[in-house]
Amino acid sequence: MYFMKKVLIIEDNKTIQLIEKTRIEEDLHLEVETCETLEDSIALLKNNSYLAILADLTLPDATGTQVVDGISRFNTPTIVFTGTIDSDLRRRLLKMKILDYVIKDNPGSLDYVLRLIQFIVNNQNTAIMIVDDSKTARYDLAYAIKRIPVEIFQAKDGEEALEILEVNPHIRLILTDQEMPKMGGIKLLQKIRRKHSINELVVIGTSGSNDKSDLTIDFLKSGGNDFITKPIVHEELLTRVISNIEMLDYIKIAKESAVRDFLTGLYNRRYLYDAGTQLFENGKRKNFNIVACMLDIDFFKKVNDTYGHYAGDLALKEVSSILEKSLRGTDIVSRFGGEEFCIILSNSSLDDAHMVMEKIRKGIEALTIEYNEITFKVTISIGMTQTLGHTLSDMISIADTALYKAKESGRNCIVIE
Repeated sequence: MYFMKKVLIIEDNKTIQLIEKTRIEEDLHLEVETCETLEDSIALLKNNSYLAILADLTLPDATGTQVVDGISRFNTPTIVFTGTIDSDLRRRLLKMKILDYVIKDNPGSLDYVLRLIQFIVNNQNTAIMIVDDSKTARYDLAYAIKRIPVEIFQAKDGEEALEILEVNPHIRLILTDQEMPKMGGIKLLQKIRRKHSINELVVIGTSGSNDKSDLTIDFLKSGGNDFITKPIVHEELLTRVISNIEMLDYIKIAKESAVRDFLTGLYNRRYLYDAGTQLFENGKRKNFNIVACMLDIDFFKKVNDTYGHYAGDLALKEVSSILEKSLRGTDIVSRFGGEEFCIILSNSSLDDAHMVMEKIRKGIEALTIEYNEITFKVTISIGMTQTLGHTLSDMISIADTALYKAKESGRNCIVIE
């Protein structure tokens, strides 16, 4: 299936409900279920698991914090999306188990909601570490951050923080106090930056010192990403944390986009030739086997013409997923262009490579693709070679000739040159 995770919308206004549902499905590619009452939402939550909840506060059977009270026991990240909010309701909401609240007062409000949902998608395996010598301060910060579905570590000083970071590389953000025994915030930051760049790990400083301006400048010049002064407002903290982790996501996407195909997530043609050429030259020098394979989805134009280009994109994604899951991390799996893929298998005999590609061919042949209440199937043709030629381009060309013969032989088969 294309949609892998679900969002629950609780909204009794059909027009707004449709707008929210459409944007989440089309922009985030997530499945959406909707309901119009608190009672129906509880029934759905009892029997389903959701990535996030988007809830209005004015429902036929509940209003205000009654809605949040009703759904909070399911521990699903909840975004309140409501028409109006007064200061009293705002204070009460901020004390409850919600990720954030957003007012429906301009077109950008829904954009912000989508940002929050995308944040949840991107950071399900993310961890945050809080470093402070005060146990009370650590608890207070953890209470605020727990609204985000992330793992939280706590350290009482800089030395303990470094030990925790060493064995937990999935930590993406560190929130550190400046005034601590043994090792202060800036010293900790300097040690962190020896191994982790500002674009890989966010470090946010905190301090209750009266000399905040100089401290902030020193911290940022030492490689800090942000600085928050105490007393910390939970709402501001949450916004700063989300924004800084989002920045890491944007940087990662920018780096990946240079070598990854946007649609399938496989390596692109540029990476294939860059990394593949190194593998090819190593293969020639060290005399270990590499195998080049060209794959093509059979009658792909017919899929687009019959079911639409969105269905065609889905087919490309499903095929790509099988390729990635079936091959080793040392192999290069790339989208060559259109419906064509190129694979370079490293240190593999031709017989072993043939067995792998035959398993892939059968897996794709058995695949049933579901789209808009219809199902369809695809097959692939494969050309393979172990002949090196003078360059990687020569080798790929030989595999491409074998692919052409596979298509001439009736498709859904493998030809070796």
